[in-house]
Amino acid sequence: MANLKVCLVASEVAPFAKTGGLADMVTGLARFLAGAGHDVRIVMPLYRSVRTAHPHLRALDGVGEVEVGAPGTPHVFRARATHLPGAAAEVL
Repeated sequence: MANLKVCLVASEVAPFAKTGGLADMVTGLARFLAGAGHDVRIVMPLYRSVRTAHPHLRALDGVGEVEVGAPGTPHVFRARATHLPGAAAEVL
């Protein structure tokens, strides 16, 4: 089987943010796919609690601050990344 590039998008990923079973499922799937040799990236929101609990998050190369939102209600997007513990998968 050819190596795949896989992007998982979820509202929670263990151990960073977990309120239910979704975080465990996404983490398990990412570990399985990375263990099979696939290039795995996980995208999740950067909650304030995640920023506080994980100060080791690094800025992404080539991605600064991006302003998003409707006119009059701008929000600044700051991309950060780290590796998923126990897997060769990156969490963005």
